[in-house]
Amino acid sequence: MTRTIHRLRRSRHAAPILAALVTLAVVDGAVRLVSTRLPSVEPWPTSDYVRHEQQMAALREPLDTLVIGSSIAGVAIRPDDLPAMGVGYNHWLAGPGIRSLADLARRVLLDRAAPDRVVVGVTMREFNDGPSQLAHYEAMVNSHGFRDETGTATWIDRADEALRSASAIAANRESLRDPVRFVDRLATGRLTPERIGTDGHLAELGDQVLADEPPEHVQQERDAMARYTFSESGLRALDRLLAECARRSIVVVVVNLPVSERFIGFAAGGHDAQSDFEARVRDVTERRGATWIDTMNEPWADEWFADVSHLNDRGVARLRPRLKGWHP
Repeated sequence: MTRTIHRLRRSRHAAPILAALVTLAVVDGAVRLVSTRLPSVEPWPTSDYVRHEQQMAALREPLDTLVIGSSIAGVAIRPDDLPAMGVGYNHWLAGPGIRSLADLARRVLLDRAAPDRVVVGVTMREFNDGPSQLAHYEAMVNSHGFRDETGTATWIDRADEALRSASAIAANRESLRDPVRFVDRLATGRLTPERIGTDGHLAELGDQVLADEPPEHVQQERDAMARYTFSESGLRALDRLLAECARRSIVVVVVNLPVSERFIGFAAGGHDAQSDFEARVRDVTERRGATWIDTMNEPWADEWFADVSHLNDRGVARLRPRLKGWHP
């Protein structure tokens, strides 16, 4: 570094280049100072991936049962509620489409966990071809963690990862491109980690009831389902996962999880869309020799839900016998 500075001093461009380096160092230091209040940069898109990486690495026994799904499955399915399946882990994600879940399981988790059984928790939300589901998928497949696990990372990816770990500017570049977003992230500070048990299960929502659901969550779910279109690519992704599990002699059960009447009403097509989703997913499931459990074949009143899509404690207790009643 000293030799480089000496060379620069002898160049007629030395002054502006040195000034630029000093400015860059000062700016990077300033960003690093304020970014201590931001979530650290991780190889995976969001904190739920990272927590599951840590949790699964801490397991001291081989994994017998892998549960995958959205946060709806994270709340609803506790591995201990499944029938005599040994060590289980619930690898739920926040807000994914089924393509994200199926491709992550097929291309990463099956090799890593080598489970004997896979339980897939689904609702029509994961089979919606909406912009948030597409954004989730793009963020996952383009993340360093996914590319590294699947062997698709290039030298450019590795160089970028090294740069992001060394430079605060590079690490926070997405936020810096949008000053409003950067200020908002500073204002909210570090995110409180989700309460995840050692088995991956997302802590229950207690005695919350649908009537007390925050308006912002209602609007989020309404927006997510307003232009509901059944995901053909998602169905193909599920089919590929089921085929791969069959090839590996992994037992699979697909659970159609409870959602509220209000949630179904948010979807374009309402009950017709729900029925179409159920019929098509059940068909693929059974054609691949997997088991289909339909918990929506009986009514679920509002009292069982903490919000439009997640069960409360009483709802989880009501679901438990349906899960325990299944035997491979």
